Order: sequence, then structure tokens, then C-alpha cells
Amino acid sequence: MKAANDTLTDEEKLEKEREEKRLENISRIHENVSIGNFARLIDKVAFILNYYPNSRNSDVELAYSFWNYFENDVYNDGNIDKFKMFNLTKLTSLTRARAKIQNEYKIFLADPEIRKYRRKLRDAFSDESIQDKPHEFSYQVYADESGKTEQYLIVGSIWLFSFGPTLLKKQQDLFQWKKENNINYEFHFKDLRSNTLNNYKRFVEKFISLNPDIGFKAIAVERKGISDIYNAIADLTTHLMFQGVHQEHNSGRAPLPRNIMLTVDKDEEGKDLIKMENIKERLRVQNIEGLKLLNFTPEDSFKNEFLQMTDLLTASLNRLINFPGKQTVKDEFATHLLRLLNVDLSVFQADNYNKSLTRPDVSTIIDLK
Repeated sequence: MKAANDTLTDEEKLEKEREEKRLENISRIHENVSIGNFARLIDKVAFILNYYPNSRNSDVELAYSFWNYFENDVYNDGNIDKFKMFNLTKLTSLTRARAKIQNEYKIFLADPEIRKYRRKLRDAFSDESIQDKPHEFSYQVYADESGKTEQYLIVGSIWLFSFGPTLLKKQQDLFQWKKENNINYEFHFKDLRSNTLNNYKRFVEKFISLNPDIGFKAIAVERKGISDIYNAIADLTTHLMFQGVHQEHNSGRAPLPRNIMLTVDKDEEGKDLIKMENIKERLRVQNIEGLKLLNFTPEDSFKNEFLQMTDLLTASLNRLINFPGKQTVKDEFATHLLRLLNVDLSVFQADNYNKSLTRPDVSTIIDLK
């Protein structure tokens, strides 16, 4: 039997290679932005487009935010003289990088009317539907799953409410903390051992101290009867985000209008991107007033402490739900972490999985049964 590629024409093969390269470049940009790797100009520009949404519509806004953030030692008071013009990154360079990100990679897009105007000037890229103008505040959601072979399937998430460079600064503080404590490994629940227990506890304590307003939300459903785990995880993630937004809004802790961004741990790149688009589309059709859907991306947990924290939280919840009563090092850590979040551990009983717990400042379990 011939492979699928053998049935393609040379032109189709070339187009397939171009698309694979484009997706690879998109993934690299998202990863570099998330970990603060700014060796390339395009990653710096992508960072500004990501965290300063107004810069997507205006190259002047882009330049101002770029110079102020990355070249403040030169830009300083904002008055641009001849010396500064020669030493700041040229506006044309920033515009070219922005155009490549928006036109070729189709990410961090401008508002529809701006895109229409730009197309008139350069006969550019095809239009895509996009919601209203981004808002000032955001929900930054990191999600992970656990229990794929156990009695209960769980999707857990952490919700952060700081925005832009503040989020990156917290991540850099975590990098520095690890360096100062000679910790050269990632924090994953499956790798937890007795000789690393203390560092794991100190890591989550440090993380929570940097993010005192962290929210932890999870959704648990009995796995029995679910034949397609992959699609079930996408469904659970969608329900979790939908319920989570309404919970934060109705509680008054983080009311709408807001942007929402979702990051998950990268597994299989093609499938991950499809899953992210499916979740985004399902949320879009809910027409939640005041909710702007921004970036839904899979990223590598390497050097991403937010994804590592999500793994630890979700796996800890899985430990108490699917393996109750055990007294191992992992159980000790799970109990310690959830107590740090002021979670009432008595809720982790089978009878309670039929209830929605909606106290906004503690863990939330939303059950679909």
C-alpha cells in the first residue's frame, strides 16, 4: 500500500511542507514568548503584540511599547532625538516583523477594520472572524488533565489575573529562585521522590507567594462509558472554562469584560492545535458578553513553571480522588499543596463529585454527571 504522501503532486507536497514549517514557526514563537527567550526580533515583537493588544492595530503603538519595554535605556524619557533614532530599533524593522507575524502566521491579529485597511494597501491575507477589541484585564488559564486510565477523569486549571510583563516577571523570579537553590530540573508530579519532596514543597510555596490571587478550578467526571478520552478532555476543558468565567464574574472577584487565554502542555503538535481551535470555537458560539478570546496555545512545559504548577495541582487532585487513603510521599505533597490553597480536603469524597463548589477563593470541582 502506498503511503499517503505518494498520492500527492509535487505542488501539494511543497504546500504541505510549507504549512508544516509555518506551524513549527508559530509554535516556536509562542514558546519563546512564554519563557522570555528574546534572542530574535520577531519574538520580541510577538511579545509586545501578545501583551499590548493595541499594538496590533498601530505600528506607532507597537514601536512605543517595544522601545519602552526592550530599549528603555535608550528611549528613557520618550523624547526622540537624532541619537535615539540611530540607536533604537527601526520602525520599518518592527513593521516587517509585525506583518510577518500577522500576515504569514495569522496570530496576534489586528481588529477587522484595521486589517481591511491594510489589505487595501498591500493586497494581503484572507480575513478571519475576530471578536471585539481586547480588554484591559484578562483571565490567563493553564490547564492539564489526569486520571485518563483511572475511575475519574480530571481536567485541572490554574487561573491568573495579572497581565502582560507582570506575568513574565513572575516567571523570571521563579527561574532565579531555582538557580539560587541549585535546582536544575522541572517539577512534575510523576518525578516526585522523597529526596526532592522538600524542594517541591518550597517551589509551590514560592509560586503561591508570587501569585496570591491564584485560582484553581477542576472538573471531574467518571470515566466509565467514555470511549474517546481525547475528545472528552476537550469537552471538559471547554465546560471548565465556561463555568470558570461565570464563577469569577458572578463572584465579583474578576468580573467581565476580560480577555481569556488558554495554555496547555504540548503533546502532539497537530492534534494539540486542532484541540485548541475546537475549544476556542465552542466558547465563541456561547457568545459570553464581554469575553474576548485571545491566544489558545499548546506549549512545552520546559522552562514554563506555570504549566508545571498546573501539572502538580491536577495530579494532586487526581491523587486524592482516584487513590484515597494512601500514605506515600506523593500523598503528603498533594495534601500539603491543597492545604496551601486553603482547600477543605473533606470535599474529596465520591458523594461530593455530584455537586458544584463555587466558593471563588478555593478549589472548584465542577461535575458533569
